[in-house]
Amino acid sequence: MPDLSQRWSSYAYALMRIVVGLLFLCHGLSKLVHFPVPPPGQMPLLLTYTAGPIELVCGTLVALGLFTRWAAFIASGEMAVAYFIVHFPRGPLPIANGGEPAVLWGTRGALLFRVPVHFRLRRRQLERRRTSAEAPSLIPQSATDELLTRHQRHSAWRLRPQSTLL
Repeated sequence: MPDLSQRWSSYAYALMRIVVGLLFLCHGLSKLVHFPVPPPGQMPLLLTYTAGPIELVCGTLVALGLFTRWAAFIASGEMAVAYFIVHFPRGPLPIANGGEPAVLWGTRGALLFRVPVHFRLRRRQLERRRTSAEAPSLIPQSATDELLTRHQRHSAWRLRPQSTLL
């Protein structure tokens, strides 16, 4: 019988990914359109109009499971920049300078680099393309080649032996 943590770990990661993505989305909406609540305190316009779209787009992508690794990487980088611009000048320790939320959000984004298979739209799209590209052997090879996705063509290209130049 598989260990309980192994059995449910991919679901736990998926739940964390969806919740973190939705919370990032809420922060982006708050900065840009003051919904569901207005942004806390006075923020410089430059930070509002750079951090808001990053949080809005990356939060949406992470919640949906599209380009999750790139979106999480960009979002965690944005939180690191936020920490060093806003909180670090008040002191080096996050507990003393109010930077704990930025550090926690940044580490959550870094945790999302391990993307679970469950509940990812991008993974399902690729699987659907692969299954539709796999044709029975009765179909001629030229018709099968037309069904290959760009990703599979690229993988097939890398597997070809390289010719040597004399």
